[in-house]
Amino acid sequence: MGDMDDNAFHNNAPRVGAIFKSGLSDMIRAQLFALLLVGLGQVCHAQQKRQESPATNVDLSRFLPPNATLVMQLSVHFAEKSGSETVLAYASESGPSVTTGTRVIERGAVVFEESASVINGAGAADAIKIDKIKAHNGTEGIIVALKSSGAGTATEWHVLMMVDGKISRLDPRRVRANILQKRGYQDWGYNSVTSNGEYIVETQPGYSRATARCCPDRPTIEMTFKFTGTSLLVDKVAELPFIPTKW
Repeated sequence: MGDMDDNAFHNNAPRVGAIFKSGLSDMIRAQLFALLLVGLGQVCHAQQKRQESPATNVDLSRFLPPNATLVMQLSVHFAEKSGSETVLAYASESGPSVTTGTRVIERGAVVFEESASVINGAGAADAIKIDKIKAHNGTEGIIVALKSSGAGTATEWHVLMMVDGKISRLDPRRVRANILQKRGYQDWGYNSVTSNGEYIVETQPGYSRATARCCPDRPTIEMTFKFTGTSLLVDKVAELPFIPTKW
Protein backbone atom coordinates (compact mmCIF):
# COMPACT_ATOMS: atom_id res chain seq x y z
CA MET A 1 0.00 0.00 0.00
CA GLY A 2 2.85 2.34 0.82
CA ASP A 3 4.60 1.43 -2.49
CA MET A 4 1.43 2.09 -4.44
CA ASP A 5 1.05 5.50 -2.78
CA ASP A 6 4.67 6.37 -3.54
CA ASN A 7 4.34 5.24 -7.14
CA ALA A 8 1.10 7.14 -7.54
CA PHE A 9 2.73 10.29 -6.19
CA HIS A 10 5.77 9.99 -8.48
CA ASN A 11 3.61 9.21 -11.51
CA ASN A 12 1.37 12.24 -10.84
CA ALA A 13 4.16 14.61 -9.79
CA PRO A 14 4.59 16.22 -13.26
CA ARG A 15 0.85 16.73 -13.51
CA VAL A 16 0.65 18.27 -10.04
CA GLY A 17 3.54 20.58 -10.85
CA ALA A 18 1.85 21.66 -14.07
CA ILE A 19 -1.40 22.37 -12.23
CA PHE A 20 0.50 24.34 -9.57
CA LYS A 21 2.35 26.36 -12.20
CA SER A 22 -0.91 26.94 -14.09
CA GLY A 23 -2.63 28.12 -10.90
CA LEU A 24 0.31 30.35 -10.06
CA SER A 25 0.26 31.84 -13.55
CA ASP A 26 -3.46 32.51 -13.27
CA MET A 27 -2.90 34.32 -9.96
CA ILE A 28 -0.13 36.44 -11.45
CA ARG A 29 -2.27 37.28 -14.48
CA ALA A 30 -5.18 38.22 -12.20
CA GLN A 31 -2.96 40.49 -10.10
CA LEU A 32 -1.49 42.14 -13.17
CA PHE A 33 -4.98 42.68 -14.59
CA ALA A 34 -6.13 44.24 -11.31
CA LEU A 35 -3.13 46.57 -11.27
CA LEU A 36 -3.86 47.52 -14.88
CA LEU A 37 -7.45 48.42 -13.98
CA VAL A 38 -6.28 50.55 -11.05
CA GLY A 39 -3.81 52.34 -13.30
CA LEU A 40 -6.46 52.99 -15.93
CA GLY A 41 -8.79 54.31 -13.25
CA GLN A 42 -6.17 56.74 -12.02
CA VAL A 43 -5.47 57.93 -15.56
CA CYS A 44 -9.19 58.44 -16.22
CA HIS A 45 -9.55 60.33 -12.94
CA ALA A 46 -6.59 62.56 -13.80
CA GLN A 47 -8.04 63.22 -17.25
CA GLN A 48 -11.39 64.09 -15.69
CA LYS A 49 -9.71 66.49 -13.24
CA ARG A 50 -7.92 68.13 -16.15
CA GLN A 51 -11.19 68.55 -18.02
CA GLU A 52 -12.84 70.11 -14.96
CA SER A 53 -10.19 72.84 -14.83
CA PRO A 54 -10.45 75.08 -17.90
CA ALA A 55 -7.07 76.57 -17.11
CA THR A 56 -5.04 73.42 -17.76
CA ASN A 57 -5.56 73.27 -21.50
CA VAL A 58 -5.69 77.01 -22.15
CA ASP A 59 -2.85 79.52 -22.08
CA LEU A 60 -4.38 82.17 -19.86
CA SER A 61 -1.54 84.64 -20.31
CA ARG A 62 -3.12 85.85 -23.56
CA PHE A 63 -6.06 87.18 -21.53
CA LEU A 64 -3.83 89.32 -19.28
CA PRO A 65 -2.46 92.84 -19.84
CA PRO A 66 1.26 93.13 -20.71
CA ASN A 67 3.59 92.61 -17.73
CA ALA A 68 0.72 91.37 -15.53
CA THR A 69 1.08 88.34 -13.27
CA LEU A 70 -1.75 85.86 -12.83
CA VAL A 71 -2.45 85.70 -9.08
CA MET A 72 -5.54 83.47 -8.91
CA GLN A 73 -8.10 81.78 -11.14
CA LEU A 74 -11.52 80.29 -10.42
CA SER A 75 -14.28 78.57 -12.35
CA VAL A 76 -17.76 79.92 -11.59
CA HIS A 77 -21.40 79.58 -12.68
CA PHE A 78 -22.79 83.10 -12.39
CA ALA A 79 -26.27 81.86 -13.28
CA GLU A 80 -27.83 78.58 -12.21
CA LYS A 81 -28.33 77.32 -15.78
CA SER A 82 -25.36 79.02 -17.39
CA GLY A 83 -22.09 77.48 -18.47
CA SER A 84 -18.87 77.84 -16.55
CA GLU A 85 -16.84 81.04 -16.76
CA THR A 86 -13.21 81.48 -15.77
CA VAL A 87 -12.35 84.40 -13.49
CA LEU A 88 -8.78 85.68 -13.47
CA ALA A 89 -7.24 87.90 -10.80
CA TYR A 90 -4.02 89.57 -11.89
CA ALA A 91 -1.61 92.27 -10.72
CA SER A 92 1.36 94.22 -12.01
CA GLU A 93 3.58 96.26 -9.75
CA SER A 94 5.71 99.33 -10.15
CA GLY A 95 7.40 100.17 -6.87
CA PRO A 96 4.92 100.19 -3.99
CA SER A 97 2.01 100.82 -6.37
CA VAL A 98 0.22 97.71 -7.63
CA THR A 99 -2.31 97.68 -10.45
CA THR A 100 -4.85 94.93 -9.83
CA GLY A 101 -7.51 93.58 -12.12
CA THR A 102 -10.20 90.98 -12.63
CA ARG A 103 -11.26 89.52 -15.95
CA VAL A 104 -14.03 87.05 -16.75
CA ILE A 105 -13.41 84.67 -19.66
CA GLU A 106 -16.27 82.95 -21.48
CA ARG A 107 -15.87 80.84 -24.64
CA GLY A 108 -12.38 82.16 -25.26
CA ALA A 109 -13.20 85.86 -24.93
CA VAL A 110 -13.05 88.52 -22.20
CA VAL A 111 -16.67 89.40 -21.30
CA PHE A 112 -15.95 91.55 -18.23
CA GLU A 113 -12.99 93.37 -16.75
CA GLU A 114 -12.20 95.85 -13.99
CA SER A 115 -9.01 97.29 -12.53
CA ALA A 116 -7.83 99.29 -9.52
CA SER A 117 -4.63 100.54 -7.93
CA VAL A 118 -3.40 99.92 -4.39
CA ILE A 119 -0.26 100.50 -2.37
CA ASN A 120 1.07 97.21 -1.12
CA GLY A 121 4.65 96.77 0.04
CA ALA A 122 4.28 92.97 0.07
CA GLY A 123 3.87 92.90 -3.70
CA ALA A 124 1.40 91.76 -6.33
CA ALA A 125 0.54 88.39 -4.81
CA ASP A 126 -0.72 90.06 -1.62
CA ALA A 127 -2.66 92.84 -3.33
CA ILE A 128 -5.64 90.90 -4.71
CA LYS A 129 -7.56 87.77 -3.73
CA ILE A 130 -10.72 86.21 -5.16
CA ASP A 131 -13.06 83.63 -3.66
CA LYS A 132 -16.30 81.96 -4.70
CA ILE A 133 -19.60 82.26 -2.86
CA LYS A 134 -22.83 80.41 -3.54
CA ALA A 135 -26.35 81.63 -2.82
CA HIS A 136 -29.03 79.34 -1.41
CA ASN A 137 -30.62 79.07 -4.89
CA GLY A 138 -27.35 77.80 -6.39
CA THR A 139 -26.26 81.05 -8.04
CA GLU A 140 -22.55 81.73 -7.63
CA GLY A 141 -20.62 84.95 -7.27
CA ILE A 142 -17.02 86.07 -6.81
CA ILE A 143 -15.62 88.09 -3.90
CA VAL A 144 -12.83 90.41 -4.99
CA ALA A 145 -10.67 91.64 -2.10
CA LEU A 146 -8.04 94.36 -2.61
CA LYS A 147 -5.48 94.84 0.13
CA SER A 148 -3.48 97.98 0.84
CA SER A 149 -0.40 97.58 3.00
CA GLY A 150 2.04 100.15 4.30
CA ALA A 151 1.68 101.92 7.63
CA GLY A 152 -1.09 99.46 8.49
CA THR A 153 -3.41 97.41 6.30
CA ALA A 154 -6.88 97.84 4.84
CA THR A 155 -9.01 95.56 2.69
CA GLU A 156 -11.70 96.75 0.30
CA TRP A 157 -14.01 94.14 -1.19
CA HIS A 158 -16.95 93.73 -3.51
CA VAL A 159 -18.89 90.93 -5.19
CA LEU A 160 -19.21 90.15 -8.88
CA MET A 161 -22.49 88.51 -9.90
CA MET A 162 -24.81 88.30 -12.90
CA VAL A 163 -28.06 90.23 -13.37
CA ASP A 164 -30.13 90.01 -16.56
CA GLY A 165 -27.31 88.29 -18.38
CA LYS A 166 -24.69 90.91 -17.46
CA ILE A 167 -21.96 90.74 -14.83
CA SER A 168 -22.49 93.43 -12.22
CA ARG A 169 -20.82 94.57 -9.04
CA LEU A 170 -22.16 94.70 -5.47
CA ASP A 171 -20.28 97.14 -3.24
CA PRO A 172 -20.86 97.02 0.55
CA ARG A 173 -19.05 100.26 1.41
CA ARG A 174 -22.14 102.40 1.98
CA VAL A 175 -23.84 99.79 4.14
CA ARG A 176 -20.66 99.20 6.14
CA ALA A 177 -20.17 102.94 6.66
CA ASN A 178 -23.75 103.24 8.01
CA ILE A 179 -23.16 100.37 10.46
CA LEU A 180 -20.01 102.00 11.82
CA GLN A 181 -21.55 105.47 11.95
CA LYS A 182 -24.54 104.31 14.00
CA ARG A 183 -22.12 102.95 16.60
CA GLY A 184 -19.87 106.00 16.62
CA TYR A 185 -16.99 104.09 15.00
CA GLN A 186 -14.54 105.19 12.35
CA ASP A 187 -12.89 103.02 9.70
CA TRP A 188 -9.15 102.85 10.39
CA GLY A 189 -8.49 99.66 8.43
CA TYR A 190 -6.97 96.46 9.83
CA ASN A 191 -10.16 94.69 8.77
CA SER A 192 -10.41 91.13 7.46
CA VAL A 193 -12.85 89.38 5.13
CA THR A 194 -13.79 85.68 5.01
CA SER A 195 -16.56 83.71 3.33
CA ASN A 196 -18.49 80.51 3.96
CA GLY A 197 -21.19 79.33 1.55
CA GLU A 198 -23.61 82.22 1.04
CA TYR A 199 -22.15 84.34 3.86
CA ILE A 200 -19.40 86.96 3.87
CA VAL A 201 -17.99 88.03 7.23
CA GLU A 202 -16.01 91.22 7.74
CA THR A 203 -14.40 92.03 11.07
CA GLN A 204 -13.52 95.65 11.82
CA PRO A 205 -11.48 96.78 14.86
CA GLY A 206 -13.31 99.22 17.10
CA TYR A 207 -12.08 102.80 16.77
CA SER A 208 -14.09 105.62 18.27
CA ARG A 209 -14.03 108.83 16.24
CA ALA A 210 -11.31 110.47 18.30
CA THR A 211 -9.01 107.44 18.54
CA ALA A 212 -5.64 107.12 16.83
CA ARG A 213 -5.08 104.27 14.40
CA CYS A 214 -2.63 102.58 16.72
CA CYS A 215 -5.05 102.09 19.55
CA PRO A 216 -8.53 100.57 19.09
CA ASP A 217 -10.66 101.41 22.11
CA ARG A 218 -13.98 99.75 21.29
CA PRO A 219 -15.11 96.15 20.66
CA THR A 220 -14.40 94.70 17.23
CA ILE A 221 -17.45 94.71 14.98
CA GLU A 222 -18.32 91.51 13.09
CA MET A 223 -20.58 92.19 10.10
CA THR A 224 -22.18 89.22 8.33
CA PHE A 225 -23.55 89.74 4.82
CA LYS A 226 -25.77 87.26 2.97
CA PHE A 227 -25.42 86.78 -0.79
CA THR A 228 -28.82 86.14 -2.41
CA GLY A 229 -27.56 85.77 -5.97
CA THR A 230 -28.57 89.31 -6.94
CA SER A 231 -27.94 91.34 -3.77
CA LEU A 232 -26.10 91.60 -0.46
CA LEU A 233 -28.17 91.70 2.71
CA VAL A 234 -26.95 92.48 6.23
CA ASP A 235 -27.59 89.24 8.10
CA LYS A 236 -26.09 90.06 11.49
CA VAL A 237 -23.92 92.62 13.27
CA ALA A 238 -22.21 91.62 16.50
CA GLU A 239 -19.61 92.98 18.88
CA LEU A 240 -16.82 90.55 19.75
CA PRO A 241 -15.50 90.20 23.33
CA PHE A 242 -13.23 93.11 24.18
CA ILE A 243 -10.82 93.92 26.98
CA PRO A 244 -9.81 97.60 27.07
CA THR A 245 -6.08 98.24 26.87
CA LYS A 246 -4.40 101.08 28.71
CA TRP A 247 -2.15 102.77 26.15
